[in-house]
Amino acid sequence: MKDQLTQNSRFKYIYNLLKLDGEVKSKKLSEELSVSLMTIHRDLKEMEEKGYLELVHGGAIQKSDNNIEYPMFIKTSEFVEDKKKMGYYARSLIKDGQSIFLETGSTPYFVARELIHLKKSVFYTNSMLILNTLSRIEDLELHTIAGKYRELSNGFTGFEALRNIQNYNFDICFIGTESISSDGIVSLPNQEDAHTKMAVMNQSKKKVLVTDSTKFNKTSLYTIGHIKDFDYVITNLDVHSKVYTQIKEMNENLISIKEY
Repeated sequence: MKDQLTQNSRFKYIYNLLKLDGEVKSKKLSEELSVSLMTIHRDLKEMEEKGYLELVHGGAIQKSDNNIEYPMFIKTSEFVEDKKKMGYYARSLIKDGQSIFLETGSTPYFVARELIHLKKSVFYTNSMLILNTLSRIEDLELHTIAGKYRELSNGFTGFEALRNIQNYNFDICFIGTESISSDGIVSLPNQEDAHTKMAVMNQSKKKVLVTDSTKFNKTSLYTIGHIKDFDYVITNLDVHSKVYTQIKEMNENLISIKEY
């Protein structure tokens, strides 16, 4: 590669190689990315500490996990244009002056980016990614929900977050997920993340699930609800696909941006 990549770009490159080949070699990465072996060793060490891989002699291997939850730097680089369109549609569901909770996840992040021009609305989030983005906007009322920091979510979850969430009543929330089964069960691989999302849903008058097409026909360990529990489901499913038809029968407010 002619141009030297940023650390996040190197992480993404390494992560994608691990998904394809199951292993990477430090020397080869150094040559391909045009950086020193020392830099590669630091990158691999940091990725190991975050749980993305396992170090072995001369490189690293993919972390063995049958139910992989991808890190946020991968999620935010996938389906970018589709997620922007999902965010644009989500804007139409909100009225000025409402209280809005934006949960952790890459798709809620793209929703947040479309809401910055709402007037007199109050924003709540447990996502560091969303917090960092919205905090740059002047005259925007923004609150964070504190709790236990979770690296893969890039946000706060756990008992402390649950207690804080229960103090509020939100007009609308936007929730992401890792899995939606063929029979409409919405689930996540992490218990604390699941409980936090359930708490937000319980405190919200209107619940909106925002998710990309890769999350369908999957099942994770912890259920947060059924597709019917959401007032709207916004996605990028092919409207001619079998899964779209199945989910549409369960929730008539399934919205695919591929329709527009």
